[in-house]
Amino acid sequence: MSNNKGFAFRGLEFHNRRMWQWGSVKRALDFMKVFKLNGLIFHQNDILNYLVFPSELYPPIISQAKSRFFFNGVRSLSLILNNRLYIQRVIREAKKVGVNFYLEVKEICYPADFLTWYPEVLKPNGAICTTNPLWWSYLDAKVRELLEVLPDLAGLIISPATDETQVSIHHNTCQCRRCQNTTPQEWYRRLIETIYKPLHAKGKTLVIRDFVKSPSDHSILMDALMESPKDIVISLKFAPQDYFHTFPNNPRIGEVGNHPQWVEFDCWGQFYGLGFFPCSVVEDMQKRMQYCYTKGVSGVLFRTDLEYVAESSTFNSFNLLNLIGGACLAQNINMDIDKIYEKWLEYGLFSPLHDESEMREPIHPSSPTALKNLRDFMRASWSVMEKTVYVRGSPLTSNGTFPSNIDEVTEIMDYKCRWVPGFSNLLEPTEENLKVIFEEKDLALKEVERLPKILAVEELGLPQEMVSELKILLKFYEMYVRGFQLCTHAIFLTKKALKTKDKKDVCMILEVLEKLSEYKNNLSKELEDTSYTHLTYQMLNSDRLEKLVKDIRFLLKASNLL
Repeated sequence: MSNNKGFAFRGLEFHNRRMWQWGSVKRALDFMKVFKLNGLIFHQNDILNYLVFPSELYPPIISQAKSRFFFNGVRSLSLILNNRLYIQRVIREAKKVGVNFYLEVKEICYPADFLTWYPEVLKPNGAICTTNPLWWSYLDAKVRELLEVLPDLAGLIISPATDETQVSIHHNTCQCRRCQNTTPQEWYRRLIETIYKPLHAKGKTLVIRDFVKSPSDHSILMDALMESPKDIVISLKFAPQDYFHTFPNNPRIGEVGNHPQWVEFDCWGQFYGLGFFPCSVVEDMQKRMQYCYTKGVSGVLFRTDLEYVAESSTFNSFNLLNLIGGACLAQNINMDIDKIYEKWLEYGLFSPLHDESEMREPIHPSSPTALKNLRDFMRASWSVMEKTVYVRGSPLTSNGTFPSNIDEVTEIMDYKCRWVPGFSNLLEPTEENLKVIFEEKDLALKEVERLPKILAVEELGLPQEMVSELKILLKFYEMYVRGFQLCTHAIFLTKKALKTKDKKDVCMILEVLEKLSEYKNNLSKELEDTSYTHLTYQMLNSDRLEKLVKDIRFLLKASNLL
């Protein structure tokens, strides 16, 4: 009998428009068969609007607004029907390899013409009445029709407390008495109940995500969930708020009453290089999965891309290692990590300097030293990335790109402060803190300069094309780290000067801004007349540096320091 400790549900999540490209889906299904993943998730906030057209709420009344009827008819026949057929194919092919199919959404979302048909949900001041009973009828009709057209759908995953929906009590501005007298818990319970009933009637699974931005919002949602049916699955990110590997474990893992629990991981790199600059988080994933297992978690799922980044995923990145690692650990949380690296090389390498749609064949290193070199490189790269895009563990950027203004950075760095009491003290622009923060960034630069020697790309037994691409990538990596080093110095020196009003501090800022402008010009020249994948230009976006310099100068002038 096997002593492996793993999870019953093991999911793979699509989050960008790759889900509508059969080549990408087929590739993922083939991968899932090999690595024994059993749940495929398509995550698109408003995807139900692309699959259903509830006739109960859209009566074909030709006598009313013929242009509207024509628009609705075209939308229904030309778009929704095609999408249904595509998703039905995905579900059929998934079933052949033992994979259940889920949709992940953020409701309530409505199509553009909804307010034309039902203007009563819109108040004179432009606010949407979040508690109008029509929303519950609309949501119920959407889910019931969805189950009619996709009878083999396994279930729905929703995020009730997010601020990324069109209609939510979370960002409600309606001043009507009903809205003012409705608590967030009551609204969440009504939303969950409305979706749960038709799903439960058909034997489908409802999964509720904890995608919230603060501890108070977390508690409000969880309080509502504790009163919901116990067969509703609660899905938690491994860390609070988002996929930050520098954050502690999500405090709600193991604290969800009698509900089944799933835990979500990002394998691509939303907060560690966007899959472009590769690094391993397998070692951290193993520790967190072991913790999840002890807390009674029954499922894990792995995100492979991001909604607003096209042509990029784990499947055209060295970070495929993290997906392979997640899939292996999901079956055996105690698996030897070196075995995971071996399986990664057996599957093959893909260059992030190629768009995923190019669908190149995997490359297999032929050198006996490749395993050690690549393993040591991926681990060392995480050490670099952690010191680059985080400040003492708090994120400097939300999308992998250079910071463009002080306010943006201040808001993002507040993320960890919300969840870790007293952490904000470590980010104050004191002499003591700045010494630690600047040393962190200086060390990141020293470490990235050592990566070429660790990887020893010429010794891996790779085709010359990939050797050349990896050399380019390593050069870009050093430039990326240097950019963040300069940005961090500029940002924190500015924060200090705005407090001290000391001219000496201002002089130090101006020196850094001069270096940052010079770096920006060199970066622009480096990328001029080049033709790399577009993600290259996102990660090395010199325009953002120019905006940062302008923002800092504006703040200094506004404070009479220039």
